[in-house]
This record gives sequence, structure tokens and C-alpha cells, in this order.
Amino acid sequence: MGYKRKAHIVFLSGANKLSLMAEGFANLLGKQWMEGRAAVLAADSRNSFVMQAMAEAGLDLNGRHAQLLDEALLQWADLIVTMDDEAKAGCPHLPSVVQLRHYPFPDPDAGPATLAECRQICDQVRARVEGMIGGMKLLQNASVE
Repeated sequence: MGYKRKAHIVFLSGANKLSLMAEGFANLLGKQWMEGRAAVLAADSRNSFVMQAMAEAGLDLNGRHAQLLDEALLQWADLIVTMDDEAKAGCPHLPSVVQLRHYPFPDPDAGPATLAECRQICDQVRARVEGMIGGMKLLQNASVE
């Protein structure tokens, strides 16, 4: 017996590209098990090095923006993943059926991040999302047995 539907995951960051990175990897690599959405607590910003690092990883973020976290998104979610300390501190009270995980990453928009630093953060976000996918695969395999 598999999942009845994909897990709905909201990746929440303060005001940076972390949530878009995670959403992109979730929807590209884990589309069989999850649907990711990017959300922010404040207006989204642009970091060209982040955009370049993600393009190198096979994800084009041009024209993509994380949406402001709202009640509808909270109701849609099965899991909220806070991506930085700002998101953790600003995350509102969640419905009782929504789980919360905190996977903090450095904020590439906090200062003059280099392309190499953005590539490293991109790789870390990808690895975390791949770990989430691996966990979902294990759960699905266990429910089949």
C-alpha cells in the first residue's frame, strides 16, 4: 500500500533563495513522493550567484519567486521545513496535523556571498532534500511489506 497522495511540503525561509532551492530539488528529484512549495516571511530578494549555482545544478529559478507564507499555504501543508533561524523564529502557530522540521542553512543573501559559497549551500540543500526523499522511500517500502 503506497501513499494516497504526495506529501505537501512547504520550505520556509526568511527572505532569501533557500526555500526556492529546496522547492526546486523536491519537485525535480522527489516528484513521485512529494510536492514542494517555497515560502518566505518577507519580500523575496535576488542573488545572482544563487541563481547561477542553481542553474548549474539543473534548476532555472529565473522568474520564480517564493510566496509569502499565508493561512492557505499552512492548511495545504503536511510539513513545514524552516530553512534558517529567521524562518524558525517567525514561523506562526501550525495546525495540529502539520509537522515542523528545522534544517538551518547559511543565508546566501545575508552578505556578499561568492559563487563558490552559493554552490556549497546549493549542494547542502540538495543533500537534505535527497535525505527526505530517501526517508519517504523507506516509509513507502515498509508500508508495502
